[in-house]
Formats: sequence, structure tokens, C-alpha cells
Amino acid sequence: MRAKRAAGAALSHVAMRAGRGTLAASMAGQGRLVIFLHGAVCDRRMWWAQLGALAGRYQVVAYDRRGYGESSPAGPSHAHVKDLEAILDALDADSAILVASGEGCRVAIDHAGAHPGRVEGLVLVSPVTGGLPPETSPQGALQRLVDEMELARRAGDMAWLNRLMTRAFLDGPAQAEGRVGGNTRVLFQDMVAMALRRSNGLQDMAAPDRYRRFAGVSQPAAFVCGALDFPHAIARAREMAALGRRSHFSLMRGVAHMPGLEAPGRFNTLLKRLIGSM
Repeated sequence: MRAKRAAGAALSHVAMRAGRGTLAASMAGQGRLVIFLHGAVCDRRMWWAQLGALAGRYQVVAYDRRGYGESSPAGPSHAHVKDLEAILDALDADSAILVASGEGCRVAIDHAGAHPGRVEGLVLVSPVTGGLPPETSPQGALQRLVDEMELARRAGDMAWLNRLMTRAFLDGPAQAEGRVGGNTRVLFQDMVAMALRRSNGLQDMAAPDRYRRFAGVSQPAAFVCGALDFPHAIARAREMAALGRRSHFSLMRGVAHMPGLEAPGRFNTLLKRLIGSM
């Protein structure tokens, strides 16, 4: 279906056509368009707090990428960039600012490179992109945690893998398990469980290389990391920000890989400033 512009701050939920499938999306507000791309173990629900915070000033849209949440399964020939194009076309939008988390940053970078006229700027949160210099790889106990996640995946123990991913990406890999609790933990684990049930490319946890591809991106870009995230991930974002002529890096203290979930108030304040500068 062709989506209608949401008139107010209340969320509307629609299914948009993309090729032979559909993409589940939530939207609100009017004005400059901001599209949110979720990470590999989440879905569009990770952005609820951001949609509510920005809807008074922007038109905001978050959608489940193909194979996630309520969207159609991922087929062997589908392309996430084409799906993002379908979202823009359904909204009759010429361009948008892209806010992406984790693996979603790959889609944002690819789209900015393939369709530069349709991307006004990028906010890349805790990017998972691959192509790292050797010195920014996980070390010691952190590498053992990554190895244990891979072992759980290969064993097909989704409960074990969910627990490890929650520790790694919500609590922070070097933090005590359970550091983040309450509804935030419940939501995160539910998103992880759904992502694991649907597979979503988690069969291969290696990240394709977008590190050097970003060097060709001309749009303004802002990188945001939590200080409690994997040190190699923070180093990657710093190095990528240094590649861009119009890039900026921000480090949020006291949070890990999911700053928008863990500290929505602080993150939303930062996000408004970053988007306003683009």
C-alpha cells in the first residue's frame, strides 16, 4: 500500500509493499523525514522512544527489515537497499535522514552510496560493519564471549544464545549480567527471541565489510557509541568517523550497545541535536 503521512504524534502502523513482500512500519508526525533502521537482534520496537520524542518536529518512520518482526521473510534474492527504496517511494519522499543501529548501519551506508540524492544524512549508532584493522578486534575475555555466542548458535541453543546476546549487547560485555533490568530487558530479550526464531542471517555472525565503503559517502554522518560497548566496536566507529570529511563521533557514558533503549532521555537529546545539524 501507499502510506499516508501521519498527521500527529500518535503512531500509525501500516504494511508497505516491497517487491513481492510487505514491510511492517510504524510512523508519526510531519515535516522532514527520518527513517530508523534496527539492528540484527532487534526489530522496529527498539525505536519506540525515539519515534515519540521526535514526532513533534519530524515525520518519523521505523520499519521491520525483511525477515524481522512482522515483515515478510527474507528470500535468497532480496536486497535491503531496495526495501528502503520501497519505503521512500511509498511515502512519496525524495530523501530522508537515516538513523541506524548495529547491522542496520550497513543498509544505511549502502543506501547512501547507491542513492546519494535520497539520503540527507546518517546517524550510525553502534555500527556493525566489518573490515576492521587487526588492532581493533575483540581481545581476551571479550573474544571468549564472542566465541561462546558462536558455540551456542552452532549448538542450536537459542535460550543460551539469547542470554549471551543480552549480556553482550544490553548489559555490556565487561559488565555484570543483569545490569539493565525491568521492561527494557524484557523487551530486548523478546526482540532477540523473535529474531532468532526467524533466523535473519544470524547463521553467519561475521559482518561484511562496510568500513572502507564509508569513505566514499559524502553526506554528513554522526557516529554514536556507548562507552560500555565492545572496545573494538568503539574503535571501529572512531576510525570510520575519521574517514568521513563531514563526520562526528559521540561517546555516551554509562551505556552499552543499545543507548536508545537503555538511556532514551539522554539519547533523544543527543539525537535531536545531531539531526538538527544535518
